[in-house]
Amino acid sequence: QECRGENLKRLVLNNIEPGDIIFTARPGKISKAIRTSTGGVVSHAMICVQHGSFIDSTSDGVQARNLQRELFEDDEKVYHFRLKQELRPEKLSAVLDLARAEIGARYSKLEAIRSVRQPRSKRQFCSRLVARVYKGAGIDLVPDADYCSPEELRNSPLLVEISAKTEPVSDGELRSLQDLFDPIKATHIAQNT
Repeated sequence: QECRGENLKRLVLNNIEPGDIIFTARPGKISKAIRTSTGGVVSHAMICVQHGSFIDSTSDGVQARNLQRELFEDDEKVYHFRLKQELRPEKLSAVLDLARAEIGARYSKLEAIRSVRQPRSKRQFCSRLVARVYKGAGIDLVPDADYCSPEELRNSPLLVEISAKTEPVSDGELRSLQDLFDPIKATHIAQNT
C-alpha cells in the first residue's frame, strides 16, 4: 500500500452539486480563533459553482478554486451542506452567476471580525460571500447576510448536511499535482497583482 502524502485527503466530487456549500475547520490559529469567537465547529465557507469548481473569499480575495487541488490534512474537518428544498433552475443560475460576479472582490479582515452592524462595503469574507449570493437570488439563509459567521450559516434552517466523502491523496499524486502547471493559481496571482 502506497504511503499518503503527509496524510492528505480531498473531497470526492461525485455527490457535490452546484450551489452546495462546503464548510471547513482547519487546525491553524486563525481557524481556531474564528471557531472560538463564534462558538462554532467551522471557520470557513465556500460555494460550489460547477462540478469540481468552487468560489470562496480568503485573504487573497474572492477567487475560483478547483476542488481536486484543494487538499486537506487528516485532522481537518470538512462538512457538505445543500439547500433542503431544491432550487428551480433559474434560481440556481442566479445564485451561481452572483457568486461568479464576486470573483476579484477584495477581502475584508476587519469586517470579518466585527460582531456589530457597520456600514456595508463591497469587500467580502467567506460567510458573507455565500450568504449574499443566496440573498441576491431571494434566499435568506441567515437574518443578516452582511454580517454572519460560517457557523451561523452552517446552522441555517434552510440547509441540510450531506455526508462529506473524502479520499486519500498518494505521494505520487501529490508530486504530480505539484509538478503540473496550475492555471487557477496563475489567475489568482494575476487578479491580486
